[in-house]
This record gives sequence, structure tokens and C-alpha cells, in this order.
Amino acid sequence: MAATQIGLGADVVLQLVGGTGIGILQITADAGKLGIVSDANQNGLHSELVLTSMVKHVDVAVFEVFAAARDGDWKPGILSLGLAEDGVDWTLDD
Repeated sequence: MAATQIGLGADVVLQLVGGTGIGILQITADAGKLGIVSDANQNGLHSELVLTSMVKHVDVAVFEVFAAARDGDWKPGILSLGLAEDGVDWTLDD
């Protein structure tokens, strides 16, 4: 899919598939395009061609749920945590 998107003119590919995204990042690097990776800081894998890494703060979500349960406020449902809630972040390397 990454190769297809690059073939259609994509300059940046975002992978959201964890460890298997290394293959996507390799295809992107081989094409001289930029990649954005997910789950953890992986900027060092192809340092010249990784634009940034999107980091998921699962620990923040777990803490929020446990704190709500402790306080008697927990309700089943979806908890959405973005940048403002520190649920996700991005990395910047020198």
C-alpha cells in the first residue's frame, strides 16, 4: 500500500501498524520519501527520512481509567485522549 501511495504521488507516508511498519518505512526510504512512524520514537531507523514519530501514551489512558475507578467515577465507553490530554505526542530529534 505504501508503494502504491508513493506511486500516486505521496511525499509522506504515515504508518500505524506497530513493528510491521518497519517494512513500510523501508519502502518509503528506498523511494526517498518521508515517513512518519507510530507507537514509539523510531526516528533513528532512517534518520534522514523519518519526519517524526507519533508516540501513544497508553500509560496515561490506564492511569485515567484506574483513577476514575478509584474515585467511583468509572463508566464503560470510549476514552479519547489526544495531544491536549497527553494521550499521544510527537517526537523531535536534533
